[in-house]
Amino acid sequence: MSHLQTSLKARNEKGRPKLKLLLDIPGGQRPEDILSEGEQRVIAIGSFFAELSVAHHRGAAVFDDPVSSLDHQRRQRVALRLVEEAKVRQVVVFTHDTVFLAELIALAGDQEVPRLFQHLTYTQKAAGRVNDGLPWRHLGTRDRIDKLEGLARALAKDEATLDNEECGERSRLIYSQLREVVERGVEEVIFGGVLQRYNDYVRVPNIFTTVGLTPQECTPIVAVYDKAKEIIRGHDKSSAGGFVPPKSAEVAADIDKLKQGFEAIKDRRKQVA
Repeated sequence: MSHLQTSLKARNEKGRPKLKLLLDIPGGQRPEDILSEGEQRVIAIGSFFAELSVAHHRGAAVFDDPVSSLDHQRRQRVALRLVEEAKVRQVVVFTHDTVFLAELIALAGDQEVPRLFQHLTYTQKAAGRVNDGLPWRHLGTRDRIDKLEGLARALAKDEATLDNEECGERSRLIYSQLREVVERGVEEVIFGGVLQRYNDYVRVPNIFTTVGLTPQECTPIVAVYDKAKEIIRGHDKSSAGGFVPPKSAEVAADIDKLKQGFEAIKDRRKQVA
């Protein structure tokens, strides 16, 4: 809000000097008459941080969707300020904003600020159930593979008691998510995070981590991706096709194939570095 001029008004209260921040608005208008909701929120956040900076404590600061009504540039600045504050005190942020969350994750990671993620879910009977970690859509490649390995182990445990349709549905779910892992892995592993969805930055220094792929490295990744496309319910399958669900061992083998493919690329990147 640098286009607004500010001034301080001094007063004494029982012998103690106090200052009040005033906005110098042309025409003497009230702030709420000419400032948008987002601009008012920016002033409130800035005022809060100014007060916090002179507080004689390191108590936690809690924010509930601090960037609603803000444009993207101001969201980035608020995210950066939150990460800076997290270096000296605990900062708790509740948000449902995917882009803002991506900003916080990237900035906290770049500045190596310790962070803990949890997400809330609900059922028809209860709300506010706390789960450790991020929801699936925000998990990175490694965490997604770990989760799918758990699903594959659970399928192997239950396989003997499932009929073919139940087994097929669970296999389809795993391969649907496995396809998503491939796409996220292309972003994070193959291209080294140079370009990231939900992020305006092109991380040019990361080009040193990109690797010219060999056909041998591409083969397992593309093979798993193509197989997943055939298994998931992306299109209505012909009834004459006679879908046979993969056994749990085959599911686990495909997850491991993808995992090893990504690990091979990471290993060669380390050699280049």
